[in-house]
Amino acid sequence: MSFLHYFLKEGRLFLYTVISALISFLMIVLLQAHRNIMLYCRLLLLTLLILFLLRLADDYCDYEKDREKKEQPLSKCQILLTVAVTILIFVLLNLYFYQLSGLGSLCILVYLLLQQKAETMKIFFMPLVSGYYFYVNQTSGMLTCVISGYLVISVGLSVLFYWSKRRKSG
Repeated sequence: MSFLHYFLKEGRLFLYTVISALISFLMIVLLQAHRNIMLYCRLLLLTLLILFLLRLADDYCDYEKDREKKEQPLSKCQILLTVAVTILIFVLLNLYFYQLSGLGSLCILVYLLLQQKAETMKIFFMPLVSGYYFYVNQTSGMLTCVISGYLVISVGLSVLFYWSKRRKSG
């Protein structure tokens, strides 16, 4: 039951689903794959898993600090178990959807874990993940120039987000 509470806490599941839907829609538009509902569903599911992995990794690494400030619905061990299961699902889905190219998801996971120790790495996570999924979902009509702009804008947004979080915390 605490798992359900964790994922529904503060509207997390709804918010992450909406964000995933918007990112996936934007990627479908840039890939010029408007009619490919299966690609949209793939991107939606994988984006949702990535967002939850980001949350879980952050909660695991900040567990001691957060425990003093707020209620923790999951123990550190439960968070670690949830991370492991989510990683397994994420990698298996990437292998199923993209065969051998799906192994690139391991790079995403390694980067996700490393960025927990080196905060500035978080700036490049969104462009890295987006670039990977643009690459494995290439279409003949994709807007390469616009995709490049998207990646540059995602770096800019990541810098702004990182800067605002740093300003709030200290």
